[in-house]
Amino acid sequence: MAAGLRRGLVEGVVSIAPEGSSCRLSLEVTTAAYSLNWTAVVILGFGAGAASVLVLWPFLPALLPLAPIAALLAFSSWFLVAARLRTSSPQDYLDDLATNLSGR
Repeated sequence: MAAGLRRGLVEGVVSIAPEGSSCRLSLEVTTAAYSLNWTAVVILGFGAGAASVLVLWPFLPALLPLAPIAALLAFSSWFLVAARLRTSSPQDYLDDLATNLSGR
């Protein structure tokens, strides 16, 4: 299971209950084990450091020559991590799940 910058395994009990003309699927999580995606955290840390240069240059004018490089590093680190996330919203996750289930 992927949850933002975390990934891991979730074990639980799945139950299906009729609800009107459809069914309700529910998952009761019994155990969950997550680990942090350290590569993404380090990349975002470098991006945060670069972003701090962009915030601090008005107060420390000596940082002004680093501003273009800092902007490039900050935006590229964010886009690199955001592009590698599998889903960006619950609807994306449900669409991905439906695609995987229909392919079986």
